[in-house]
Amino acid sequence: TSNGDQASVAGYYVPGDGGGGMFYWNSTSSGTDDAGSIILPTGHVGAGRWIRIVNGSASVLMFGALAGANSSVAIQAAIDAYSLVRVNGSFLVETTINLNSGNSLIGDGITSSVLTAAVSLGNTNLLASSAADNLLIDGIKFDGRNDAITPIGNVQPEATVFFDGGGTNIKVTNCHFARALTVGLALDATALNNLTNIYVTDSLFDGSARGGIFCKRIGTAIWIQRNVFNNTVNSTFSGAVNFDKPISISAFTDIWITDNQIIQTIEGGPVIVEYDTVTTTASYDVHILNNTYHGTSAGQGGGFKVGGAERVWVENNSVIKCSVNGIYMEGCIDAWVVNNYTEDTGRAGIILAEDSVSETGNVPTRNYVTGNIIKNANLDGNTLGLPVSGGASEDSYGIHVRGPADYIYIRDNKFLSDGDTFNGIYIDSAHYEITGNNFRGLHANRITIDNTAAAAPLSEFLILDNIQTATTDVGKASLVSVTTLLVTPDTPPVNAALGDIQITLTSLMNGTIAYGYVSNAANNTFNIILRTGSHGGTTNSGTITYNWSFDVSRVAVGRFGKTTH
Repeated sequence: TSNGDQASVAGYYVPGDGGGGMFYWNSTSSGTDDAGSIILPTGHVGAGRWIRIVNGSASVLMFGALAGANSSVAIQAAIDAYSLVRVNGSFLVETTINLNSGNSLIGDGITSSVLTAAVSLGNTNLLASSAADNLLIDGIKFDGRNDAITPIGNVQPEATVFFDGGGTNIKVTNCHFARALTVGLALDATALNNLTNIYVTDSLFDGSARGGIFCKRIGTAIWIQRNVFNNTVNSTFSGAVNFDKPISISAFTDIWITDNQIIQTIEGGPVIVEYDTVTTTASYDVHILNNTYHGTSAGQGGGFKVGGAERVWVENNSVIKCSVNGIYMEGCIDAWVVNNYTEDTGRAGIILAEDSVSETGNVPTRNYVTGNIIKNANLDGNTLGLPVSGGASEDSYGIHVRGPADYIYIRDNKFLSDGDTFNGIYIDSAHYEITGNNFRGLHANRITIDNTAAAAPLSEFLILDNIQTATTDVGKASLVSVTTLLVTPDTPPVNAALGDIQITLTSLMNGTIAYGYVSNAANNTFNIILRTGSHGGTTNSGTITYNWSFDVSRVAVGRFGKTTH
């Protein structure tokens, strides 16, 4: 045999099985025989090897992968020998396959290229990497076999695909993650190496025990786009539940969760972006756009949740039938919740709350809730009416701002109810604006103002241009301040029915309790009747009339444009 001689091999096991190809003789090579790219002839001693000629990608069949058989060794050998490897067939995996920097693992589509966990794989990853960069996985189905392998509840060792120790430029596209022991795909920079430029697109996640995608600390730029998550959380599995989410991301900057479809007909958690308590790192620049979350009854799923983040956009999403809140913003600063649709939620359609779980100390600040449609919230049946001493629940409101909070803007939202099922807006905030909201489809309380937690709640606020805030239902005033002194609003004077608003304010005018109502819409006056007695008492200390510079029918209350006489 002379240097450079070529040989054609018809197959690996039999002619035409896809494992053949062209080789050339390298008389000086002493490379290790890997049963695919480098071949040491039987009985040959010393230098000289057959070297495979590859144009483009190398197939795992070239290393002896056999359809339906345990093929981990062959697949690993192909990955170690070539950067571009094709998985053309369905194979069992009995030991974890490890990717190297620069590897691309390409399939022929999720029905043709399948890697299935063998029972002998046990509680470990099917595919993994450690601090590897520039990875691509495309067109492959990964089957974790949680029907045959019992999960132990640890997310990292049991994720079907696990990228550990950070990594840059990782792309997963057109894949199918089925029956994961915990989550289908996990990315974890536990050594605080940054995860940077992560793309998970156009893939299917279904039948997982504990989630679809789990990604944590610390990273920059992640795109989760156009994926389908179908029952990726199954509450029948035992073990830890802190990662039971279709998508869970913490401590990232520049997050894009867009155009995904989440279907959860089994009880599970929300899509969540949160603060990392280990590294005390928040998430920044969070974009949750154009996603749908759908259950088959009010008992499934949890919508979308963002905790302890800054600069957040939650826009054009829909949440239909979930067991808790449709959209939950916890301790977010500079957040926009815009043009979303929620229907049949167990509690609120949208809630803004202080960050009590993530321990950032954040309160909702500069949050904008605009253009949303809230339909049939509170299917849990929380008691309607006034919270706190009134005995009702804050969770009975379509939009719920749980104080303390500051600078909250609730504008142009629409409330729809098939019956007397939920209240409108509950707010406990220091500075706020409630304008342009439409309560025409609501049969319960329109707006409730609570000054329990917020600092100086009456210092600066605006309530303007809301549609149908008036109500003739007993005990369902448009605006009611909630304190330990107040149980239900007093019956308003007869002439209050001429206006659009009834308001109860507390901690005003040197500690007195004030009740206000429109007394004459024709001359644009707004009367405040002061009482020095206890709630429900009959002692009046006098009347102060505010004159407004615009039509009273627009319903404005606060420190904007009023004069006293």
